[in-house]
Amino acid sequence: MLAHLRHTPRIAAARTCAVNVFVFGEIFYLLNCRSLRHSMFRIGLLSNRWVLAGVSLMLLLQMLFTHLPAIHTAFGTQPIGLREWGLIISASVVVYIVIEFEKWLRNRNFLSQKALTK
Repeated sequence: MLAHLRHTPRIAAARTCAVNVFVFGEIFYLLNCRSLRHSMFRIGLLSNRWVLAGVSLMLLLQMLFTHLPAIHTAFGTQPIGLREWGLIISASVVVYIVIEFEKWLRNRNFLSQKALTK
């Protein structure tokens, strides 16, 4: 029974989506955590070419993981559609928003402590 469940299309699609949510969430986290105080857009999305190269390689590998038939056989995954990609990117944007909110809290705390010491 479990062997059958591992190879059903819905489980394979869910597995593919889960892996992509983690990877894309980490990409958004990496891009946003290059500064503890400033937004990734303020410091420049393309300001660090090593990070850009690493993210580009990670994206390439994720596309292979998601769409290469040999990988599907090895990991029990399957290609996903635009709806699933929309959900993956939406979940990754949530990671971005949480980190931005943490930065806002950090900056607010920093500013109020700085004002108290003057």
